[in-house]
Amino acid sequence: MFTFHNSEAYRVFYNNFVTDKSISFVESFIVMLASIIPEFEKKVTAIEKLGKSGFVLAINLTVRGPNFWYTTYPKKWQTKYQRSNYFALDPIFMWSVTNEGMKRWSEIQLPDMRGILKEANQDFGMKYGAVISRKIQYKRSFLAAARSDRDFTDGELAQLNQTFEEILNGVNDNPNLSAGEIQVLRCLRDGMGQREIAETIGISESAVKQRCSKALHKLGAKTRTQAVAISVGRQLI
Repeated sequence: MFTFHNSEAYRVFYNNFVTDKSISFVESFIVMLASIIPEFEKKVTAIEKLGKSGFVLAINLTVRGPNFWYTTYPKKWQTKYQRSNYFALDPIFMWSVTNEGMKRWSEIQLPDMRGILKEANQDFGMKYGAVISRKIQYKRSFLAAARSDRDFTDGELAQLNQTFEEILNGVNDNPNLSAGEIQVLRCLRDGMGQREIAETIGISESAVKQRCSKALHKLGAKTRTQAVAISVGRQLI
């Protein structure tokens, strides 16, 4: 039920590597996640089947916002929420950034002074919901999903939690990149070619190629573009 600004590292990636600018900045998040997480589209579909009124996924929250953010909430609600600065008093958001675990919205006993949940229900069919929050290495991630017909069952909460954990594991997996490999990946992220990278960091082009090859292998990437996407997504560069 929340919206955020996007990370600067991802903006650099988007400007340098997303060639189809008909894809919006926000929409390209799912393209990037799909390159990192096995069967990510299936995981999104699984969440959508349970959260029929929409969901929001925020991964690795920092002071600038989450490193990844994706939502299927109604666009009018997203606009209203952001323009009204609802996140500051949203009881679901407040619970998610101060707790870990899993709750139905109806179980969260925090005041809704601006009637945010009432408005979400009346105008957008978001009557029932669930939220899951995790904190890994000082970075918080959460998933909130909504539906209009009934509350989530225990089994459905377990399904949401399992899918959320699988997504987090895919994003936060540590490939143990060397300092040199990270240096080359940062240069690639910034749009440099092989020769420019070699000149910038003072090594041969063959050494650049070797570092790229090792980084791709460790990240499980097929291309340099995918390696950069994975590295940005996991906040390695």
